[in-house]
Amino acid sequence: MSHTSAEELENKLKKARQEIEIGAIYSHYKTLEHKYIVEFIGILEEKEEVCVGYRALYENGILWVRTLENFVEEVDISNSKTSRFIKI
Repeated sequence: MSHTSAEELENKLKKARQEIEIGAIYSHYKTLEHKYIVEFIGILEEKEEVCVGYRALYENGILWVRTLENFVEEVDISNSKTSRFIKI
């Protein structure tokens, strides 16, 4: 595990909050009818990676966690790029 300073971690979180809005509703590119609410942005302790926690707004309301990098990345669908999650 790296030993990132508290200041560096806070800077990572600040940058993440500029990309992702806590409390906002997003849909996933594969299932646009399924909606998710971002509940938190945090740090994965083991690797000190910024993560996004989001809850499904359908069925059983499972809480999911992904790295920020994965949450905001673009994916290729039929030779076209789109965001993995789309803010509504």
